[in-house]
Amino acid sequence: MDSATRIDYVSLRVPFDALDKAEFVRDATERITSTAADLGASLKCYRIVSYFDQGLKKHVATLNIWGPVADAFFHTHSQHYWADLYRLDYREGINAETLNWDEFFRLVKAKNKGKMRVDLIDSPYRDKGDKRGTGGTGLIIGAPDSARKLSYYQRAKEGPAFEYQFLGGEFRKWLNPLLRDGAPEGYTMPEWVYLQLQSLAREQGRRKTGLTLADLEAGISVPAADLDYTEPEQVLTQLDLLWSVLPNEAQEAFLEAHTTAAPEEIADAVERVRFVREEDWLEEPEGFWEGA
Repeated sequence: MDSATRIDYVSLRVPFDALDKAEFVRDATERITSTAADLGASLKCYRIVSYFDQGLKKHVATLNIWGPVADAFFHTHSQHYWADLYRLDYREGINAETLNWDEFFRLVKAKNKGKMRVDLIDSPYRDKGDKRGTGGTGLIIGAPDSARKLSYYQRAKEGPAFEYQFLGGEFRKWLNPLLRDGAPEGYTMPEWVYLQLQSLAREQGRRKTGLTLADLEAGISVPAADLDYTEPEQVLTQLDLLWSVLPNEAQEAFLEAHTTAAPEEIADAVERVRFVREEDWLEEPEGFWEGA
């Protein structure tokens, strides 16, 4: 398996009963620590968290595992936890030194306008020693409480990567039919679930951004993105974004090439367009007319 692709996060629902909970946590912890030892990884790769579920009206605990240990744990031990799986994250590295995050954000924002939340993140990288580092630059598609969320990010010590987070009831609705139907001949159940999650993650990434990971690696820019040109609102938004980044000379050259108007008329039209910008009508600074 390509080391650049993996299950990056596994979340297990912990039983409510106190005795069952203690046994569950003990067995899972033993398997996690054994897996970490085999990989030579830090033991700070898992933790138990709890939250109050408004629907169930009780506290719910989950055991969460992340990083390479999560991937090895899933492929080795998931047969013990199919009924308990609450969340899986798929991660894939993007073979590029860096991405143009501003350009990428403009594209995704335009494509998902009015449909889905898109956030650009840029925070200092924080190395937590043996723990999972935080911070960096990236793009998040989906609200914080979404069952499905896409992330494109770059931490200070890593190249860019793509991640698909899938959790809760929506995740179980997707997973249960796979478990019911079983894996095809030649595959184990963990292998089959992993491949189906990989396919889903890549397809969701393509649909929400208009770009495949190969496109990003090739440095495909906004104009080459797979936009829906049958949707007028999306096309107009994209044109606005592209026009706003053109220098004045390029705007004037475009108008001249696509109109029969005289150069004086074009210049006058461009000037009038500039004067509808909000900043052109701000209060004049003190002393602006002095010496005129």
